[in-house]
Amino acid sequence: MTSLAERLARPEILALPPFDISANANALFARDAVKLDANENPYPPLGADALSTDVNRYPEPQPAHLVAAMAALPWRGRLVQLGSVHEYGLVRIGTSIAEDTEANPSMAYGKLKVEATEVILRAARDGLVDGLVLRLGNVVGAGQPHHSLLGVIAGKLSTAAREGRPAALTLAPLAAKRDFFDLDDAADAVLAAVRSEASGRVVNIGSGSASSAREVVELLIKVSGVPTEIENTTGNNGETDDLEWQQLSVGLASDVLGWMPRRDLSDAVESLWTALAVDGANLP
Repeated sequence: MTSLAERLARPEILALPPFDISANANALFARDAVKLDANENPYPPLGADALSTDVNRYPEPQPAHLVAAMAALPWRGRLVQLGSVHEYGLVRIGTSIAEDTEANPSMAYGKLKVEATEVILRAARDGLVDGLVLRLGNVVGAGQPHHSLLGVIAGKLSTAAREGRPAALTLAPLAAKRDFFDLDDAADAVLAAVRSEASGRVVNIGSGSASSAREVVELLIKVSGVPTEIENTTGNNGETDDLEWQQLSVGLASDVLGWMPRRDLSDAVESLWTALAVDGANLP
């Protein structure tokens, strides 16, 4: 069955070659440049150059450049890769995903992250870097990307609050279960990883539990205090995403890094909402 894009797009559009971030970045910057913005960029463009379009920018597919640069140093540098739960791909509902679970990503994002993970782990085994990979769950907190689900919902709630009216939201079931956890816990994990002597391995970082996106959205509405009118839809073609499941096993992080999640989702959502007020929104 063809996708909606394939059915609607003109043949000449479908025939266009895919965008190659590495080739385009090398054309715009120095050939030996090392690009350190290794994740999606949630912020607006800073200039008018060819890369400054308001789109999601996915992970740098050339981590080998960074590894090569670090390998040339007179000392062995510490490299902590912020990986993703999406590297694991789809798993059976109820599974607590451990680090020895085979990586089988179903998304381009996860595939690029796996490629970076493999490069860094190989470099660590070869003694080129002191490398560790943290596979993060779904981070929630201040500065939530504006294009993400929670970023979109928070934006609509804050607009309604400023205009002194109820928010109007149209929500799909959002039944997918994901491992959401607090941004401050993620920062603590990164700091622990930098200070750790652990190398050449993957360590999961998350809450260790699965929550539906709908639960997190409803928590955000509650924390905001904004009166909200919700129109429920059945999702695409009446289908739901209730077969998607992400729950990380985080016991190894405690053993290796001395880290464990200390905050709950209400803390994370509170931080997200408070940050909007700090940024200048006149919010309750």
